[in-house]
Amino acid sequence: MASITKQPNGRREVQFIGPDERRRTIRLGRVEQKVADTFRIQIEAINAAHMTGDSITPFTAQWLRGLSDQFHDRFVRAGLCQPRVVQVNNEVNVQAMLKAFIERRDDVKEVTRAVYRQAEKHLKRLLGGDRPVRSVTAADASDYRRSMRKDYSEAYTAKMIVQARLFWRDAVDRGLADINVFSKVPTGSQVNAANQRFIERAAIEKVIAVCPDPQWKLLIALSRYAGLRCPSEHLALKWDDIDWTRGRMTVRATKTEHHADKGIRVVPIFSELRRYLQTVFDQRDG
Repeated sequence: MASITKQPNGRREVQFIGPDERRRTIRLGRVEQKVADTFRIQIEAINAAHMTGDSITPFTAQWLRGLSDQFHDRFVRAGLCQPRVVQVNNEVNVQAMLKAFIERRDDVKEVTRAVYRQAEKHLKRLLGGDRPVRSVTAADASDYRRSMRKDYSEAYTAKMIVQARLFWRDAVDRGLADINVFSKVPTGSQVNAANQRFIERAAIEKVIAVCPDPQWKLLIALSRYAGLRCPSEHLALKWDDIDWTRGRMTVRATKTEHHADKGIRVVPIFSELRRYLQTVFDQRDG
């Protein structure tokens, strides 16, 4: 919730707790109470959308675009929206929007940026890179999903729809689009059941038997008997993470390190894994 305060000099301001859980203030100056109320209502709407990961409504997006540069900059500093993008004839095409988004996201890992680029390729191919962002409709978004599904699996299509939602949510926040046209397009499951296999222990042991050295044997064993993601979690594993006495190890997942648990989990060391782990450990000491 946001609240309005009035200073002794007659200036009003709106205070609220932002998505980062910090107290924020938007100073309005000497404005009428009804103007301050409008700001408070819209700030609450924008803040709620950020907290839930939803897009702001078309009405709020239009209201935000109508703000003066001075007030818009205050919203940017408060974490409510992104800086305005210089536009030509008030239009930005799909290609420029996607390219700018990917270039800005230097806060994500390269594997995530690779997914962004995959989605960029499909969106430009099926929607048209030169097409103005505002001309893309919800019907176009639905057609995009159907076109993707003709050539790709349900899981991969779902993954690309999630990325498209992300692109368009950012476009709405930046005033490049009125609505997130992908918000109502169903994603579906990102798990491809057709690719799932249960690998019998006997098959794994045959693979391990032909591995060229103990390190390779351990890589396979960690994947099968401890469920580690290969190769990121294998490479992040240290000997200090191994608790031989309790028969468990601490695994650090770089893929989920931004989560509340910092991507850290404790995994039991089963007997099937322990012998391969012990062999490499003994060689290190020897």
